[in-house]
Amino acid sequence: MPESWRAHKIAGVDWLRGFRQRNSDLSLRRPELCSLARATAFHRVRYNGQDISVCPKAFQNLHGITKSRLERLQQHLPLGNATPPIDRRGLHQDRANKLPVEITAQIREHILSFPKYK
Repeated sequence: MPESWRAHKIAGVDWLRGFRQRNSDLSLRRPELCSLARATAFHRVRYNGQDISVCPKAFQNLHGITKSRLERLQQHLPLGNATPPIDRRGLHQDRANKLPVEITAQIREHILSFPKYK
């Protein structure tokens, strides 16, 4: 290790340039933006009667949930809802092609008019 690394506890600019030339397939990228609260988020898990802080990834693995599920729960918690949101799939009433009740009743009667086999 070069003496300048020990003295400054950091590699120099010339080393970085050489490293990038030797590894041209690597590129410098900006980190993904996120809020400070998100970046420093820790979740509490109770273990043997003690609350332990764990990172979001560990929390997801412990509970077997996905990142999107955890984010959805975090959106609902500030609203005072400690329970998961209700599943609203299939509850919309805007069916333009839905058959009227009279027609579905006629179809049912027609099907029931067929002979039954034992």
